[in-house]
Amino acid sequence: MMAGVIQHSLCNLYWHVLWGEYYNALFMVLLAMAITYMTGDLDLAIEYDGWGNPAFLVQFILACIMGFILMYSIMLCTAYNSALTTTIVGCLKNLLTTYVGMVFGGDYIFTWTNFIGLNISVVGSLFYSYYTFVEKKQPKPQGAQNGGEKNSQSS
Repeated sequence: MMAGVIQHSLCNLYWHVLWGEYYNALFMVLLAMAITYMTGDLDLAIEYDGWGNPAFLVQFILACIMGFILMYSIMLCTAYNSALTTTIVGCLKNLLTTYVGMVFGGDYIFTWTNFIGLNISVVGSLFYSYYTFVEKKQPKPQGAQNGGEKNSQSS
């Protein structure tokens, strides 16, 4: 019986995340189309010569699929955990992306100023993630929950 309850809850969560992603895309596509039309980028995209290139089309479709998977995983992470966990995982992903890009990207030009600045940024991000997570887990004092007043019931 418990397995049925868990399966039903996961099924509802799955549909909840998919519908959330669907409505997010549905409402934002109108805004995105309006902005691209007003800036003239829509005409540039329609007139792009690469639409007939099969290699471009495969890469474009794969990029769209990976974008969907990324958004789905972010919404699923938030649904299973919390927005705080998703934020911390996002910070760690950005740190990993920064260091991998430095090594394998090819466009990173090493200077001590740049290297020290990136590492200061990384340390700051790690401290922020750590203290935000620790602060969230610590229980608040009794007086802080009641606006600083002590409980009027005495034992």
